[in-house]
Amino acid sequence: MKRNIAIALKNFRKMMVKIAIYHKTHIAAPNRKPSRPEAQPEAQPEASKPADQQMVDLSCRRYIIKDSVNIFTRKGAVIQMIDFNEEYKKKLKTPEEAVQLIQSGDWIEYGQTASFAPACDKALAKRIDELEDIKIWCAIAPIIPEAVQADTEHRTFIYNTWHASGAERHGIDQGAGYFSPQLYRDQGSYYERGYAKCNVVMISVPPMDRHGNFNLSLNNSCMQEAFDAADRIILEVIEDKPTVFGMERDHINIRDVDAVVEGHGHTSTFPIPAITEADEKIAKIVFPFIEDGDTVQLGIGGMPNAIGSMIANSDLKNLGMHTELMSDGYLDLYRSGVMNDSAKPVFRGKGIYSVCVGSRDLYDFMDYNQGMLSMPMAKVNDPWLIKELDHFISINGCIATDLYTVRYARKALAPDR
Repeated sequence: MKRNIAIALKNFRKMMVKIAIYHKTHIAAPNRKPSRPEAQPEAQPEASKPADQQMVDLSCRRYIIKDSVNIFTRKGAVIQMIDFNEEYKKKLKTPEEAVQLIQSGDWIEYGQTASFAPACDKALAKRIDELEDIKIWCAIAPIIPEAVQADTEHRTFIYNTWHASGAERHGIDQGAGYFSPQLYRDQGSYYERGYAKCNVVMISVPPMDRHGNFNLSLNNSCMQEAFDAADRIILEVIEDKPTVFGMERDHINIRDVDAVVEGHGHTSTFPIPAITEADEKIAKIVFPFIEDGDTVQLGIGGMPNAIGSMIANSDLKNLGMHTELMSDGYLDLYRSGVMNDSAKPVFRGKGIYSVCVGSRDLYDFMDYNQGMLSMPMAKVNDPWLIKELDHFISINGCIATDLYTVRYARKALAPDR
């Protein structure tokens, strides 16, 4: 018995040796050929290396990056890289050159809130006699674009707003534009499904970062859907635009852009509406319904600002923000510490919004503020997300109403009356 066990162990050892040899010669290095080791260049002292060479550590190996175009390993392998600065230079245009990309019959997306491109807009206005049938999409614009103002007979530029600001309402009353009703959270899907045409996107952005990305700043909304639908994309860089953090769809890379313009203007601000006596009375009625830990959505205007001011001077605490539009109404709330997003069941510690417009003070507050998080409008206004927020309160002002609408709204809520 012992003899048989000894023979078996001996055969097992022989078999394992054969397997090890086979693995070494046929699997681990099938094409290995004996060769003399290559002479390694003498290590260059760090101080004597050219300034354009930078040492970085990738996957535990040492690489030299040269001119940010190629990566040279010490064994001579080359990995191609994109020189974003060179790409930027290739696409850099004057405003007049950039708007040459626009053709008669185009639909142009000007973006929303303070995102339209002033220098490009001014250059486009000069082409009023060259072009025809140009349609412009915009929303909540602080001012009417210069191209529309220049076309007093409305022969070339046709202005369409998804959500009318005070300036846009005045323009519509003067016959300078049209209002397009929409469900805000579905606006991006209109571009995706072809219900709303978009040939050109022309908006303003902050300067490009070192990774070749342009932040969408105050205008997340549905810009990615517009980018995907557009044939041409023009970006105007404005130095003082805030850079904001986003959950998704908050930037575009230089590779996806057709033209870049370096503007010398400033980000458009929105005048803060004066708080009227009626606003204060409404605020006093609404205020008692707000409790500690509530998530609050404020609209834009005198009444939301009045409520924001009242809350900021109250004893309430740990309020949160979840809103489609970030405005000056929230500024005092955050600065007073009443609002800190600490009690929200989702996105705790983050104030959620999709677009932002207001004062220069508000833009400075948003710039690189990690407590703020932009999201696409389809996400912010998604009822399934909002229902996850405990004690969510939405406060909005309205311009006007009529007895016909009120009557049928009441009938829908109480059909027995």
